[in-house]
Amino acid sequence: MDAPAHFAPEPSRPARGDHLALKVVGAISAALIALIIAAYIAGCVYFSNHLWPNTSAIGIDLSLATQDQAARALESQLGQISVRVTGDGVDFTLDPEQTGISRNSSTAVSAMAKSVNPLTWPVNALDDHDESSLVATTFDVAKVHDAVSAALAPYNASATAPVDASLTFDQTTLSYRIDPGTSGNLIDAQAVSDLVVQALERGAQNVRIDGSVFVTQSVTPDDGRLVSAMTTANGYLSCDLDFTLNGKVVETLDASVVKDWVSIGDDYTVTLDDAQLAAFADRIETAVDDVGEQRTYTRPDGKTVTVSGGTYGWISNGDLLDAMVRDTVANGYTGQQEIPCKQTAAVYLPGGQDWGSRYIDVDLMEQHVRMYGSDGTLVWESHCVSGSPSDGHSKPTGD
Repeated sequence: MDAPAHFAPEPSRPARGDHLALKVVGAISAALIALIIAAYIAGCVYFSNHLWPNTSAIGIDLSLATQDQAARALESQLGQISVRVTGDGVDFTLDPEQTGISRNSSTAVSAMAKSVNPLTWPVNALDDHDESSLVATTFDVAKVHDAVSAALAPYNASATAPVDASLTFDQTTLSYRIDPGTSGNLIDAQAVSDLVVQALERGAQNVRIDGSVFVTQSVTPDDGRLVSAMTTANGYLSCDLDFTLNGKVVETLDASVVKDWVSIGDDYTVTLDDAQLAAFADRIETAVDDVGEQRTYTRPDGKTVTVSGGTYGWISNGDLLDAMVRDTVANGYTGQQEIPCKQTAAVYLPGGQDWGSRYIDVDLMEQHVRMYGSDGTLVWESHCVSGSPSDGHSKPTGD
């Protein structure tokens, strides 16, 4: 059976307290959203003229700095950059004015600011931002060199410059040797300047120098030009050749003679004095050639006789002799070498009896002929008539 109509249940209604809670929650949510939006907008406005947090460049903290603040921070740090150079008795400091140091602060900060997107600040604000690559620190290399040179002048005033290695002739050994020279302790301003520049490039403020910055020899003992010149010169001086006739020494060509022919140029070219070389060959020719020259000898009977004229005697081959002298020096020949001749005599005895022991002697003064054997004994003799001077048929002398 259905219940009476006046017994049907009434529909439920929200409690007054629940309705109020919902209104509070909505209001708070709206307020939070508004606050977030306001904070976001404020952040956008703020970062439109400020760098990100955790921003740095070349070790300088630029967090939340304006462009002007960041530029001033970069510039002010320049005034603190100095380079101290020490070592080997040297101690001086170059200040920013002396190095001409400068920096693209405004340009670098402008580039940093452009990388800041205000709309993304909630995402990027907590990241680290190293902007060192945007900062370019430059300096005047010429000013650095001038400042270093001036600072080193007092030290170099009492320093010793290096002495180049060189060739010297040893009178004892009659040969060239290398004089190693000396290293010295003069400081090379360019080398120190290069070290200072390198320090500035990497941001270092201390440079330590040592002997590696000393001015070095332009010619060292192991210089190939020096070694080659010494080898060539000593090669010429190594000759030691006796020029002989019939085994008798006429002249000796060795270092004592050649040393005056050798010269070494500034470019280490070794040359021989051609005039002196030719003069030596001429001297041998003069010593050898004796056709028509006077000869003095003593006959077995004890008479001393002087003869001259005729066609008998030694005649050297000048062309071959000159070439022989040149080859001897060029190749360092040693030993003995027979002098080339166009005509020879029996023996080499300048000014003396250069014919054999068996000969015929015609004494024009005595009008007497004698023939001597190889042992000096008189083999045959006879009076003679050598010619008639009165009618122009006199006997020529020396033949």
